[in-house]
Amino acid sequence: MRALLMLDFETTALDVTGLTVLEAAWAVCDVNGTQRSEIQQRFTAIPPQAKGGFAVIPERTESQPAKIVWTQRTSSANQRALDMAVESRLADEWIDAGEDAIIKTGNELSRLIRDTIEQHCAPDEIVYVAGSGVARFDYSILKSRCPAAHHRVHYRAVDTGVACTTLCGENTGEGIRAVYLTKGGSGLVLVAGSPYFQMDRTHGQAQEWVRGNTDPHRAAADVARAIITQRALWELVGGPMRKLLGMESEPS
Repeated sequence: MRALLMLDFETTALDVTGLTVLEAAWAVCDVNGTQRSEIQQRFTAIPPQAKGGFAVIPERTESQPAKIVWTQRTSSANQRALDMAVESRLADEWIDAGEDAIIKTGNELSRLIRDTIEQHCAPDEIVYVAGSGVARFDYSILKSRCPAAHHRVHYRAVDTGVACTTLCGENTGEGIRAVYLTKGGSGLVLVAGSPYFQMDRTHGQAQEWVRGNTDPHRAAADVARAIITQRALWELVGGPMRKLLGMESEPS
């Protein structure tokens, strides 16, 4: 048996060790994208792991809207991460949630994620972390900040984002040129030869994706999109995905 832990973190930077985790969302699914659990979402204030790192959290005054500022110079990419947190209203909602609603330690968040896995997966079931960009980013955060949850998942990850945006030569009449596996960071990256807009249009997913795309750069919305993506991928390339996940001998 196999399951997917759809996962997304919203953070203040792209440097895994130097960022503050502001929001997390996750859900457990079958490999075909069928949800076993509801999407869980939490606001967090999990500080940087790097020595000398600066904890960066949203702030707001009566005369100023919500903002997030670094107390030292940072890269343009990290600044963009902060800007997105403000533009998506993550900063406002984080502040409005109140002190008691904010998870402040990785161990607490790890326990919540692991509880979801244990409630919806068999004890011996293999669980892959999945989602858009997880192989190089979210998986690394899970490993470094949420060790108890990380110990329950497989060391490989399924990156649905790469599968939706990567072209592998010209498309065939079926819309798929190639499906293959590459080693990306700490995980496996599934790459399909058809861009997402063609895949979802062909298989009736376009309207559902657009409805789920109204809240960009928010953890729960990104998890919802990843689930929709996984359903489309399974419909298109379920056979190759079964092989990649070691499921050839299991009943369909």
